[in-house]
Amino acid sequence: AVLPPRVLTPDALLGLSPAAGVATPPESLLAWTEIFRALPLDEFREVFPLDPPARNFAWALRLAREFAKLQSTLAEGGLRIADVAVRAGADFPEPMRWRQLGELERRFDAWLARRDRRDAQAEKIRAAKHPAPPAGIEQIVVLATPDPLPLALEVLAAHAATITGSTLSVNAATTQG
Repeated sequence: AVLPPRVLTPDALLGLSPAAGVATPPESLLAWTEIFRALPLDEFREVFPLDPPARNFAWALRLAREFAKLQSTLAEGGLRIADVAVRAGADFPEPMRWRQLGELERRFDAWLARRDRRDAQAEKIRAAKHPAPPAGIEQIVVLATPDPLPLALEVLAAHAATITGSTLSVNAATTQG
């Protein structure tokens, strides 16, 4: 019998084993929305230099969606919002702004924790650091993946390390557009 290879996109690879207690996208949006509605803006002037014209649910939800996108984009590289200022170094032009953004993320995590939930992006990063390799894998081949996600490459390298005599090598043509 001939069995086809298992084909995964980088996003699917990162989401192989969803953990219990991880917040769903609607739960995450609700958390961000509630945080923004109750937020004392005067404490976050680097992020909110001006008050919004209407500080209502629609404003908070729009902002929640933007923050969810930011978290998702940063997670592709294995970062959380709070990591940006630390990783950027001394020449970074907006350290205070990113520290305040990190504080917002801390409040987001606390809001979820009070409801026995964890951030999905943080969980994705955590799982990538200690991935459980799928059963029955004998070889890993990365094909036709321009600009692979750094977090996906971490997962693949960890999987390759569990396969006897295997290492992960990504073809240069794969990583260049």
